[in-house]
Amino acid sequence: MALRWCKRHLGVNKRKKFEPIWNIVKGYGDNDCGAYDADDNEIWIYWDQCENVRELIATCIHEWTHQLQPCRSKYKKWKGSYNKHPLEVEAYAAEALYTSPCWKDIKGKENRS
Repeated sequence: MALRWCKRHLGVNKRKKFEPIWNIVKGYGDNDCGAYDADDNEIWIYWDQCENVRELIATCIHEWTHQLQPCRSKYKKWKGSYNKHPLEVEAYAAEALYTSPCWKDIKGKENRS
């Protein structure tokens, strides 16, 4: 539901040839809650790595934000730390801005979709 909310409220990257593919799967050992594969335009959500629903929603928003960014051309050129990467800063800001509105819109509907 959170990813559908992102599509409706944040939009889709028009530069891509197709909409992002969502993969909601069990994690594979590290502590990451999600990832975005810019080459294949795939969002990976590792549901079991998220501590609660809020973190799950924030992860969906974070990875969706990467889908909107020019990750293929800008991400790998960065030489600084991960947390200071401008695209990560933007994705964390989107989490902070949109997690509560998203949860407000979908709360109570989570068992009906």
